[in-house]
Amino acid sequence: MKNEGRKRCRLRSASGHPPRVLLVIPTANIIHRHILNGILRYAHQYGPWEFHMITGLFEEQGIRRTKEWGCTGAIAFTETKAHVSAVLAAAVPVIFINPPGTLMGAKSPLSHHCCVIRDHGAVGRSAADYFLDRQYASFAYVGDVRNMPWSFDRAKGFVERVSQQGFSCEIYPELTQNEREDFGLESKRLRLWLRKLPKPVAVMAARDQRARQILEMCMDEGISVPHEIAVLGVGNDEILCETTTPSLSSIELDGENTGYECAKLLDGRMRLPAAAAAACRVSLSQARVITRRSTDISCIADPHMAKALAFIRAGLGTRLTVAQVARHTNISQRLLEMKSRQTLGRTVRDEIQRQRLNHARALLRNSQKTVSEIAAECGFCDPSHLGLWFRKTFRLTPTAFRASFRSDRP
Repeated sequence: MKNEGRKRCRLRSASGHPPRVLLVIPTANIIHRHILNGILRYAHQYGPWEFHMITGLFEEQGIRRTKEWGCTGAIAFTETKAHVSAVLAAAVPVIFINPPGTLMGAKSPLSHHCCVIRDHGAVGRSAADYFLDRQYASFAYVGDVRNMPWSFDRAKGFVERVSQQGFSCEIYPELTQNEREDFGLESKRLRLWLRKLPKPVAVMAARDQRARQILEMCMDEGISVPHEIAVLGVGNDEILCETTTPSLSSIELDGENTGYECAKLLDGRMRLPAAAAAACRVSLSQARVITRRSTDISCIADPHMAKALAFIRAGLGTRLTVAQVARHTNISQRLLEMKSRQTLGRTVRDEIQRQRLNHARALLRNSQKTVSEIAAECGFCDPSHLGLWFRKTFRLTPTAFRASFRSDRP
């Protein structure tokens, strides 16, 4: 990608102006602001671009003046056919972000256009893996108030993954129209539902705002979080997550990379008019869990094993030994190994190595640290030692694994 920046010439329209890009992107949610950051990052690297912003409802004044603005391309969120028609009226290349599946069928309005789509099923699977890794056996899902398609997709991914491991999942019922408009009406039903869940239980909420409501209801009902109910949101809006009690764990979506991808695709279509109508579907699945207090516990009944796992997590950057773990838990090494096999189905040494490798994988995927830095942070003696175990476990070298997620990043 570094060479691409030097080779790519700066695009200008027939009139000599820089590209004029219409952005139809709401800014109320943190993920949308991250997407805007990615678009701006691309424009700063390969621009200049000029922007026309519509950040609220489609009913704002100006949506139908795109031709007057002389726009040469557009990036847009759309939820209805009317929204799509309003954007397409500009008769310029458009990249659509996360449109509903009903608009992308063979005969749908977007069948001949380019769409960048979040793999919401992968988001649900990430949440399930996170809770399964903490040994939960009871699971529940609370969807979005508006019953949006992406909320159903996240639920499907979550339920499918826990089902694959032999567990069931409680799904919070859909809201009535009155409940959607008044949380005071819904809160009674949500309180009762939370009280009846088997404890301890792992709850995924479709988005951070919904998770916040769950935490408030748990506080009102005297339900201990995370000891009785662990709550995980989606979006990682730090203002929302850090002002809840307790602070909210959340899945962070790679919005900036999404925005960068959208801008890159649009740039190509503005350069090659013949390709402007070519349909494409780009699916993005990168996500990571940011752990805060609402899930910061393992669902391990045995107190010695719970203490051991917490000690292992805290000591991933050290040359941790089984003997050290046994001393910390105040039991013999032999008894610790027996408990580990009964509880986890693996030895303590295997659990240490598993956690080290999972931490290394997360750092490769979500940080700019070098392989040497990651090896040291995860307790490996050198990068080659990390590479040996990483390749044995994941069938990829650390460098190849990182490249699979970073190939399109600058």
